[in-house]
Amino acid sequence: MANYKSLTTEADSKQGYDWFKQLYFLSPDPAWIIEGNRFVECNDAAFKALGYTSPRELLNLHPSKLSPSVQADGEDSFTKAESMMATALKNGLHRFEWIHTRADGSNFDVEVTLSSIAINDRQVIYCIWRDISERKQIEHKLDNERERIKSILNKVTEPIFVKDNKHRLVHANEAFYEMFGMEENFVIGKTLAEHVPENEREQFLAIDRLVLDTGVSDKREETLTLDGNTRTIISSKTRHVDKFGDRFLVGSINDITERKRAEEELEKSDALFRSMAETLPVAIYVSSGLDQICDYVNPSFTKFFGYTKEEVPSISKWWPLAYPDPDYQQSLVDEWQSKVKVAIDNESEIIPMEAVVTCKNGTTKSISWGFTTLGEKNYAFGLDLTERKEAERDQAIAATAFINAQEGMIVTDQDGGILKVNKAFSRITGYSSDEVISRNPRFLQSGREDPKFYTEMWDVINSLGYWDGEIWNRRKNGKAYPEFLTITAVKDGLGKVSNYVATFSDISLSKASADEIKHLAFYDPLTRLPNRRLLLDRLHSAMARMDRSGKECSLLFLDLDNFKNLNDTLGHNVGDLLLQQVAGRLISSVRKCDTVARFGGDEFIVMLADLDKRSLVAVEQTNLIARKILDFLNQPYQLDTHVYKNSASIGITMVENADQSVNVLLKQADIAMYQSKNEGRNTIRFFDPVMQEKLNARTKLEDDLRQALDEQEFELYFQIQVNDENHTLGAEALIRWHHPRRQLLSPEEFIPQAETSGLIFPIGQWVLESACKTLQSWEQSVRTRDLVISVNVSAHQFRQPNFVEHIEALIGNYGVNPNRLKLELTETLILVDVEEAITRMNALKKIGVHLVLDDFGTGYSSLQYLKRLPLELIKIDKSFIQDIETDADDRAIVSTIIAMAKNLNVQVIAEGVETKAQEKFLRSRDCRQFQGYLFGKPVPVEQFVESLKG
Repeated sequence: MANYKSLTTEADSKQGYDWFKQLYFLSPDPAWIIEGNRFVECNDAAFKALGYTSPRELLNLHPSKLSPSVQADGEDSFTKAESMMATALKNGLHRFEWIHTRADGSNFDVEVTLSSIAINDRQVIYCIWRDISERKQIEHKLDNERERIKSILNKVTEPIFVKDNKHRLVHANEAFYEMFGMEENFVIGKTLAEHVPENEREQFLAIDRLVLDTGVSDKREETLTLDGNTRTIISSKTRHVDKFGDRFLVGSINDITERKRAEEELEKSDALFRSMAETLPVAIYVSSGLDQICDYVNPSFTKFFGYTKEEVPSISKWWPLAYPDPDYQQSLVDEWQSKVKVAIDNESEIIPMEAVVTCKNGTTKSISWGFTTLGEKNYAFGLDLTERKEAERDQAIAATAFINAQEGMIVTDQDGGILKVNKAFSRITGYSSDEVISRNPRFLQSGREDPKFYTEMWDVINSLGYWDGEIWNRRKNGKAYPEFLTITAVKDGLGKVSNYVATFSDISLSKASADEIKHLAFYDPLTRLPNRRLLLDRLHSAMARMDRSGKECSLLFLDLDNFKNLNDTLGHNVGDLLLQQVAGRLISSVRKCDTVARFGGDEFIVMLADLDKRSLVAVEQTNLIARKILDFLNQPYQLDTHVYKNSASIGITMVENADQSVNVLLKQADIAMYQSKNEGRNTIRFFDPVMQEKLNARTKLEDDLRQALDEQEFELYFQIQVNDENHTLGAEALIRWHHPRRQLLSPEEFIPQAETSGLIFPIGQWVLESACKTLQSWEQSVRTRDLVISVNVSAHQFRQPNFVEHIEALIGNYGVNPNRLKLELTETLILVDVEEAITRMNALKKIGVHLVLDDFGTGYSSLQYLKRLPLELIKIDKSFIQDIETDADDRAIVSTIIAMAKNLNVQVIAEGVETKAQEKFLRSRDCRQFQGYLFGKPVPVEQFVESLKG
């Protein structure tokens, strides 16, 4: 709202007001002063424009008195005037259109501007208006012209549209809107380019510009999508220039959507028929014309009969080839004609007929033909029934064999319900067919096999499709008997089990004889242990399995110490008691997969199977079991009335591959056993002196590790980790061992032994506690309190049931911020039990600890589980970093890991960065965190903190 007094001083306000009135009265535009919603003043231009002789005729009138009672928008003039004046007083300025009435009663259109001002403390409205009648008339003519153009366009049945030089639609006829099923206001004033497929949009606009710029007409096929309705059209576009020089694009549309769809459907139909025809196992012959000239034969036709399309020019010429016997050919023609008559009478679409066809190579096939006519084409479909016919004959033979077979047979459905049994079944079991139909064969079970036996049996059937073996069943009279049973799963064409077939024979007599013979042949009668013959057989089998699995085996040759003295002093019967008790202790010392055999006299062989693939680990496993055996054999024996102590000497050889000679292996174990005897008895010796030396070294290393824990010989070194701005993020804590004789050892030299011996638990505990102590001390300094420490966690530590609680307790005990502790986990650690690992990792994340996937890319990473892991960071293994300057494969792997991590919203750190070139490449691939010798080597904590000053 304007304030006139603000333009003058208090002293000359009267003079300023007079000056304002002069401007007001001299204004060429009609003007009013309104106060209290009444005219209080008006200039000459105002009353003259309305045809009045004096301003007095207008003063004190309400503005609505100079207007018709109703305005053009249908609103009451008085109400509208009140509303417009109120708006001006509120907003300070308001403009609107109005109808004025002259003194002679004629009306004309004006544009009114109301301004709220204050003059000498009076609140008034200053009103000016301009006559817009002529403009309104022009607009009216334009509207009429548009309606005329629209009316003309709507008479054209072909869709027509008009665009301005900015590609906006200004006109379109009803046919255009009907084509796309939309309203006019949806597109008028808008460009159609947004409704064209994005890949065609630029060309669409370019064509419009070319027509508008050059005047050269254009006609082409296009695609438009309006209001979800996609149409394929042929558009014709030309330029029109009006009398003002404005350029317009006039276009017409020929809708070919349905035609295109029909063509596409026809192409699809033909392609589908040919695709099916090329793959179907049905002979297809397509012909045309009265002579049925061959148009097409499919591959199955050629495969069935051996004739190509060129060799089958027409039905009339091919039939003598396919049916060379004139009488048989005539019988087919007669049958064909009768079937055609039946088909016509019954309006049948397919005419069926079976025939025996002679192939090009002279063989015959049983074919089921089907004939039909579609349009001008004749179609013949031939299905080869030869195998089915043979199968029917075979089935008849099989049915006879089933009934009369000497072995019992059972056929069940997929759920195990008995469908059929043969005569031998009833003879062996005592049950008739009527007594067992629909029952499950489990009613025959004797109860001698436990549920696990049947579970394993069905696991084999479900995986391999069959099972065979010995089993005990029960006859109708309640008597149990052994049988040899074979169960086979019968599958349908979809690979789904439809039936089970079981065949069995009563082996009661043969089994009793075989068991006795087997026991005499393969077992030691005194100890009931496998004898030399069975041992060798099992050793050969174990070596064959080892060749497939890669797992190692070992042989332990045991000889009882001073056994001859026992026999000589207490007698052979007491010696036999000792041998029997030794056998029992040996069996209890080994696993089920191992074999304990009596080799002769007081010598025993223990074969340990399925040991670790890694030789050193396999040796360690063998050594542990051998020590266990010695401990068991050193316990006192109760031999009749005598308490006796005894020991044994053990020689060991490792079976490393399946090509080794069994006799040589036994000789090696025997030699090792004598080495044990020579070194004082009651000891263990490996045949390979190098392996023995390594084993001794590992034992010594384990003893040194125990001492290192007691003497606190470990120390944490720290290797700096930085970001892409060379700001220190933290460090990785790396354990070092100040060995009293071997100086400083890195973790690679002792952690594997710590894991094997179980010492990894106290060592891992020491590392975590030391890291937390360091974090606690770092919180006292501004330079270090925001740094993060990464700690490597072994698989053994992580899988401890109370690992999460242990971490939480450490954080609480030392009062450190969990966000400053990172735990580095390896891929292989997680993959052992993915679901358990994810649960444990989520629990750690809930505490606030950050998780890092270490050595990424060296294991068997899978996006299937990786995307579920609550990781903050992935560490690219240094093996991929060291050659990225020269190895294209390593560059590709590193780039892929970084891109994948970015998609998973996980950060990446590269370890082992040693050169500027490596850093430059990693930065170019958007890697933002680094660790390696380029930034700093692992150093003691004091040296690490000191380095941060720079």
